[in-house]
Amino acid sequence: TIIYFGWKLTDNTFVSEQYIENIKKSTPSGATYDRDINGAWVAQAGICFPDFNRSVNYIPAANLPQNFDYYFMGKDFGWEHKGALCLCGRRGDTIYILKTWCKKYRSIEEWIEIIQNNIINKKTYGDPVIYCDSARPDLIQKMQIAGLRAVNAKKDVAAGIACVDSLYKQCKLLVVADSGEGAEEFDTEIDTYCWKENAEEPVKEQDDMMDAVRYAVYTDSLYGEV
Repeated sequence: TIIYFGWKLTDNTFVSEQYIENIKKSTPSGATYDRDINGAWVAQAGICFPDFNRSVNYIPAANLPQNFDYYFMGKDFGWEHKGALCLCGRRGDTIYILKTWCKKYRSIEEWIEIIQNNIINKKTYGDPVIYCDSARPDLIQKMQIAGLRAVNAKKDVAAGIACVDSLYKQCKLLVVADSGEGAEEFDTEIDTYCWKENAEEPVKEQDDMMDAVRYAVYTDSLYGEV
């Protein structure tokens, strides 16, 4: 005999209604919501970021805050598939994706030059930490030798996706609509970045910009300014 007990968040009589509402507002839609709120263990399915809303999460550059607490970056390496890079700024509890780059067949030397010319030399963004895909320690080392603050990103896939989507849902992750070279790729991938069937990981296709953003946003959300 198998006895199954299912409990919803609302079944917990020891927490307030306000607490429950706050949890609901910050929990990503889809399987994560069904699991954490409704107590139903369902498989991840569909797009990874169902809470991204173009009319809310995209903002014009003119609406950016004048000052940020600090800046940081995310880097997904590539060659046959596109390499991706994003610059983010944090203001309070909100993260802004300010600039993006995305392109195939770009050497690590060219990526380093982009960061130096567009970020470091402009002196607007300080010397931001760059959260990188740890699968390429050789390329991270080259960035470090060039004087960049390149470090391993935190790469817990399911937790990272949930973190990013939660911020989209709360309007605490906003994207400059015309963020640069990677803007078109971002706009395409946000609709195609989806869960692999019966797996806790996304399909590894058209994921470059999404991975760079996840590395940056999730790692910063865990550790804050480095």
